[in-house]
Order: sequence, then structure tokens, then C-alpha cells
Amino acid sequence: MLAAAGVVISILIFGLGVGLIVWFILTVRSAVILVPEDRRKFSLWLLWLLLIPVVNYFVAWFLIPFAIPKTLEAGNGSSRSKKVTKHLFQLGLAVQILPIIHFLAAWSQLGELILSAVSVVLIVIYWIIVYKYKQRFLAFVA
Repeated sequence: MLAAAGVVISILIFGLGVGLIVWFILTVRSAVILVPEDRRKFSLWLLWLLLIPVVNYFVAWFLIPFAIPKTLEAGNGSSRSKKVTKHLFQLGLAVQILPIIHFLAAWSQLGELILSAVSVVLIVIYWIIVYKYKQRFLAFVA
């Protein structure tokens, strides 16, 4: 009975994780779609590769620090938007480097927990910045 409850909880946590990734993808897609197609630095279908294990890590290295900020910047070239996309680049780079540190520095469970928490906080901040960028800078592009 206890094992079945554990399986159910694991499935629910997995479903929540996939749901959050889909929500992130849809948020980024809704911002990128407002950028004219000739200015985009990547195809929208690449976002869906973030759902595939292992592949997502390599695709995220391309998308999160580089392609998404550059595409959003191309949608609105104002100096304020360039400053925001510069922060998105830096945050995206941190989000991608933290798992490497996490892997190399797996010295303690507390360290792993702290690095995991920092990674989650950074990706949520990245997500919020993309959403607010869409509202502020891309609302009048489409």
C-alpha cells in the first residue's frame, strides 16, 4: 500500500514538472511569436525539444542564454530592451552553468539541495522577465 502511494506521488510530481515545462515553453513562445519571423534567431519548434530528456540540456544551452534574448532584442531594439535582454543572457548563462557545478560539486546533500533551489529560483526569475518583457516591449509589435 505504501509503495503504491509512493508511485502515485512520483507520477504526480513528474506530471507537475512536465506541466511547468510546457507552461514555460508556452510563455516563451507567446513572446517570441510577437517578433517578426524574419528577425527570429530560431524556429519556434525548437522550444518543444525542451521536453525531451538529455536533448533538452543541449537545446537549452542554445536557446536560454543566446537565442531567446537575441530574438527578443531583435523584436524591439530600444536601449531599455537591450539592457533587459543583457540581463536575460546573464541569467540564462547562470541557469545553464549551475547544473555543471551541481554535477561537479556533488559533495554533500545539503550542497546539492542549495544548488537545486538556486537553479529553480533563477529559471523562475528568467521566466518572469520573459513574460514582463513581452508585456512591456513586444505588446505593440504584432
